[in-house]
Amino acid sequence: SLFSLCETREGALWFGGANGVSVVREGRVTTNYTAEVGGLTGGEVFHIEQGPDGRVWFRTREGLCFFDGQRFQDVPGVSRFGSLRKIKPLAVAKDGTVWVVPKDEGALWRWDGQKMLPVATELIRSDDSVDALHFDRQGRLWFQLGRRGWGRIEGDRAEAVVDEGPSWSTFGAGLSFLEEEPGNYWIGA
Repeated sequence: SLFSLCETREGALWFGGANGVSVVREGRVTTNYTAEVGGLTGGEVFHIEQGPDGRVWFRTREGLCFFDGQRFQDVPGVSRFGSLRKIKPLAVAKDGTVWVVPKDEGALWRWDGQKMLPVATELIRSDDSVDALHFDRQGRLWFQLGRRGWGRIEGDRAEAVVDEGPSWSTFGAGLSFLEEEPGNYWIGA
């Protein structure tokens, strides 16, 4: 099963799935990494994203790690997020800050390079399923608030942008987010 893919700025394609991750360069699989071979944290890779410093980040069943060009490294203190039955996203900001949804119940964490910090705790309810994270062109992080809509983080401020209402709950959770032009957003439910 294929869960995630990422094209790096160098042109390598990373494919993450149920059995680890594979790297394709110039049309050929050049490397396969698993927990047993290559040191990948956990077997299943749910999300892959490259940061501004070139690190390739991985959200796995076992936690969060990155590939520094030579080997995989676990994020300190995040070896396990708890029960991870669902595929949960990660997002890397232009400044290198890593945002991740840690577990099945509603939560959003930010890794500042030293430790994981919970964010938007006043906005995200424990029953919210946060299944999508997206940055817009202004660098604001948008996150799904289950069936309630979307939240947005700008700097240190978190706010609900699309809140509860009959039209939103009719369509269900939003999993796709696209900014057509600055300020004009499309959300797929």
